[in-house]
Amino acid sequence: WKPSDSDCCGSGCNPCILDIYAQEVELSKQKQPCATSTLNQEYYTEFQLEQIAQHTENTNIYRFKLKDNERLGHKPGQHLIIRQMHPNAQNTSLYRQYSILSLPTETGSFQLLIKLYPDGLMSRVIRNWSV
Repeated sequence: WKPSDSDCCGSGCNPCILDIYAQEVELSKQKQPCATSTLNQEYYTEFQLEQIAQHTENTNIYRFKLKDNERLGHKPGQHLIIRQMHPNAQNTSLYRQYSILSLPTETGSFQLLIKLYPDGLMSRVIRNWSV
């Protein structure tokens, strides 16, 4: 799945969804292994979901596990990019940026605030997440 120009919100996000796609294309060419348990701008990191808490009718807080004394490694205001397999297109990924609720100094876990949209492709995938 290649994002169209209309997928960009035009808000000056850094990185933009179009930049993310370009990076993903480069990473797939290099076939580098994923980093583990820490943020890395060059590789995607897999985290274990440990809790889902409903915040509002259509918004949840998702807590992911880190090692006991490990920090996520983000800066204040930074977003986390989630990559998931596209539900309808084989060998294709979806990408979305989400707000990190955890302070940069927190250790052991981090939390994301995610709004789920009725017709959103990524929302459909996230609704199937389980602990």
